[in-house]
Amino acid sequence: MGNHSLCIVGNYALYLVLIPLVASSKLFISEILPRASHLLHLSLVPADPVLLSIAVVTLVTFFSIDFVVAVCELAGSKRGFKMDGTLNNTVCERLAQTQQRMASLYPAFAISSALLWGNTNRFDALTVSFVVIQTVVFLGMPLVALLKRPLIDTIVMVIFRCALFWTIVYATSPRDTGFLIHAASYRMYDFFAPQPTDVYYTVL
Repeated sequence: MGNHSLCIVGNYALYLVLIPLVASSKLFISEILPRASHLLHLSLVPADPVLLSIAVVTLVTFFSIDFVVAVCELAGSKRGFKMDGTLNNTVCERLAQTQQRMASLYPAFAISSALLWGNTNRFDALTVSFVVIQTVVFLGMPLVALLKRPLIDTIVMVIFRCALFWTIVYATSPRDTGFLIHAASYRMYDFFAPQPTDVYYTVL
């Protein structure tokens, strides 16, 4: 129990630092997000990123997963399965539990996204980064649930809560938070970047 709690606290410390660094990084903003948008043809969708994320999460949480669970249970009943630990029923149970968890987390996701939409520039780089990170982690929960790895499931929940924390903090004070994140990112890069040497060599 002690090692498990230490692991959770360590992950909180890690992702509370890592998420704003990723959200503000040039690689994520200038390379990953545009490539993902082009691959998914998101430019063709007449909605800004925040509203689009809320719409997708709403459909997945309250329609798609429930529909898959219903089909899964129907297929099991057609084949005469009982709740005896078969693969079909195990998958159904995991998805049903995940759907309940996502439904319980949905208000927090929707409120944080609405705060971003109402209090920030909706096409600001950090706004888009935070909403994308939060949405991807949220939508990854059903896939993680199928792995049947409690530790990975716990880590994903920690990542979502850390993303939720930074989303709300940035939404409530975008100017100051954005300045602090960019300043911290610059200092981290400056600390880990290779330092120029004072020794110069001349070609003979």
